[in-house]
Amino acid sequence: MLNALGLTVAKLFRFYETGKVPDFWEAPLEMMPQTFKKPSAKRLSKKGRKIHKKTFAEKEHA
Repeated sequence: MLNALGLTVAKLFRFYETGKVPDFWEAPLEMMPQTFKKPSAKRLSKKGRKIHKKTFAEKEHA
């Protein structure tokens, strides 16, 4: 339960011993989130063809 809340048991006991809340890293305000390039249609169609061939080949052998 504690791990699901983002607080491990070790951090909890350290808080009990020191009485100090653990400091977490905060991103600077000017830092922007990472953006990813959109995949091209050509690459997506190639991937679709590979998957189609693979599933079609598996159905033939079954």
